[in-house]
Amino acid sequence: WYGTSPLMARLQWIDSDGNRLMGTSGMTATTETTMVHVNPHACIDPVSGDATVFWVRQNSSQSSSGIQANRITPAGTRLWGATGTQLLPVSSGTSLLDLHAMQVGSLATGSWIKSPSLGSEQVQAAAVHEDGSLAWGFAPVLVSSAPSNKTDMTSCAGEGMLITCWVDDRNGTDQLFTQNVNDDGSLGSTTCAGDIDGNDAVDVTDLLAIISAWGQCPIGGDCPADIDGNGSVDVGDLLMVIANWGSCP
Repeated sequence: WYGTSPLMARLQWIDSDGNRLMGTSGMTATTETTMVHVNPHACIDPVSGDATVFWVRQNSSQSSSGIQANRITPAGTRLWGATGTQLLPVSSGTSLLDLHAMQVGSLATGSWIKSPSLGSEQVQAAAVHEDGSLAWGFAPVLVSSAPSNKTDMTSCAGEGMLITCWVDDRNGTDQLFTQNVNDDGSLGSTTCAGDIDGNDAVDVTDLLAIISAWGQCPIGGDCPADIDGNGSVDVGDLLMVIANWGSCP
């Protein structure tokens, strides 16, 4: 949770007998006091028992926002330093909404809606190794970039992947969209992306399926040629077919 005066993300450990291990008010996820730290969400590594706390880091006027994370042991040690690890730099005029944390294997993942302006929200995600290093590169993975209003995002863990779900009005009415991020940071199928017809090869029939379905996906309809899940069959799907041309592994 986060408290006020100051606005600070906090964590509490409670043992199986109900005893609070971090005093009556818990501990802070960071020692930084020159910034505002709000909207935390945490996940647990079942192997080590450590918690990874993600939160929104803001300037004092809350007009600029970024994403920060820290890994904290049940003994109260901040494993990624006093202020944690930066996942998204603080930038002006940006709102970060529906932050959610989920453990995916050995990775602690965070996902959120980035809203630079109304109607142009993006869904983003990042993952952190146990040592605090970023798993999917310096920039967050762009889970969805379709220009639309996006709300009510949540996430869960699949087998070797993060799965995000959100409400999206890209087709003129609120619909539920979902996308997966594999543990290597890629989107969609890891087996044979581009094999639209399921014949275990990416070939001419898949290319023709892209051409035939080119354009916006039908509202509420099946759209197998939309390989990257952005709501339309376009250049991104065509490039994925070309990149994976040949027999499936």
